[in-house]
Parts: sequence; structure tokens; C-alpha cells
Amino acid sequence: MEIGLYITGKVREDGTLLIPEDIRETFRMEEGKYVNYKLVRHARIRDGSVKTRSISRTIWERLTPDAALKIPEDQLEIYDIREGDFVSIYLQESTREG
Repeated sequence: MEIGLYITGKVREDGTLLIPEDIRETFRMEEGKYVNYKLVRHARIRDGSVKTRSISRTIWERLTPDAALKIPEDQLEIYDIREGDFVSIYLQESTREG
């Protein structure tokens, strides 16, 4: 049985999404371990309008030292994701050593 959780957060300047501490503890996420997540939605709020886009992309990324997940550069470009935009990810229970 898979355990998963949707998280929505604001993209930071460096293209990362901060993962709250309680979620990191629940999923046993530690710095340097790879985390499996699916980028599922992107909402951008620009010029007074909101545009959303559904995405379905599974990604393995290491948790950064400040407890964030990096959205890969190619995905930032493809979906025009910038600082201040909101993204939703589906966090899956899997982690693996790097």
C-alpha cells in the first residue's frame, strides 16, 4: 500500500519548494536522501490573473540542506515556473540513499 500526500507551496528564488518539518518526519526524509514526488499542478499569478496547468511528472530529487525539494531546471522552463508561483506535488513514501 502506498502512502502519499499532496503539498502546495510557493516556489522560492532558487527553484525549490520547502517541505514542512512534520511532513519530513512522517516520511522519514533526511538531507541527501532522494525523495520520489510527482509534480501535479502549477498555478501562476501574474498581472492580476491566475493560470493553472496540470502536470504529471515523477521526479527523484535529493532533499536540500534547508529541507527543500528542487524542481529540475528543465521542468521550470517547460512549465514556465518562476519564483512566487505555486506548485502542488504529490509526495510519495519512497526515499532512497544517494
